[in-house]
Order: sequence, then C-alpha cells, then structure tokens
Amino acid sequence: MQAENVGHDVQNRLIEMLLSQTHRALAEVFQVEPIEAQTLLERFRTRLFSAPLSERIFVLHHDPLTLAADLAAEDLDDDKWQSAVQRYNAERAPTFESPFQMT
Repeated sequence: MQAENVGHDVQNRLIEMLLSQTHRALAEVFQVEPIEAQTLLERFRTRLFSAPLSERIFVLHHDPLTLAADLAAEDLDDDKWQSAVQRYNAERAPTFESPFQMT
C-alpha cells in the first residue's frame, strides 16, 4: 500500500507514528533532551501540516533516524553517532517472530 492511496485520517496517523519514532531517535541517538525534542517536533509538525498534501506524503517515505538527524542538525554519518545508530537500528530490526514494530 502506498501513502498516496490511503485516506487523510490514515495519513495523519502514519505521520504521527513517524514523529513518535523520530522523537525516540532524537533522544536515544542524538541525546536531545525530551523537551527540546518535543519542541523540534512541534515546529516540524506545524510546518508539515501547513504544507501541500504531496509534501506531507513525501515525508512518510522518510526514515525516522534520518529525520531526527535533520531536526537535530547532526550528520548521521559522523563517527560519534555510529554506535548509537547501530544500537537503535538493532533494537528496531524486524524479526520473524515480530516482523513489524511500530515503536
């Protein structure tokens, strides 16, 4: 299923899940304080929901970790983040028993 083919409510829920996962990445990988992370996400959410539908759909194709790096103004490829990135990815990797994890 593609984001373009689902209803507005489903798109909004998908965006909220993406933002939740991005919040977690900000805290766990980039050590952004929870209140600062929430502020970054609120600003992003405000811009996002005032953007055209095509841009909102485009955001759904983003990886939460990449979005977190952009919001934190950090380079995801910087060596100082690599162990945290690997840990973050390993904790969220799908398994046969649990193929899809939302958080």
